[in-house]
Amino acid sequence: MAFIQQSAARIMRALFEISLRRGWSSLSKLTLAFANMVSYRIWRSQSPLRQFKNVPEIVARKLERK
Repeated sequence: MAFIQQSAARIMRALFEISLRRGWSSLSKLTLAFANMVSYRIWRSQSPLRQFKNVPEIVARKLERK
């Protein structure tokens, strides 16, 4: 599983570099956002509190709805 996570981060970063060098600004912004989401293992719709193991799932969901 660790190999897949590392490879996904590298692939997304490579796609960002390719789009940046070709001058595709909107695609660069999108691929950078996805690269950061994959490398930090948290999606933009999720609260950063999900990274802490002691925060209950119910509390995290309620905060994300707001």
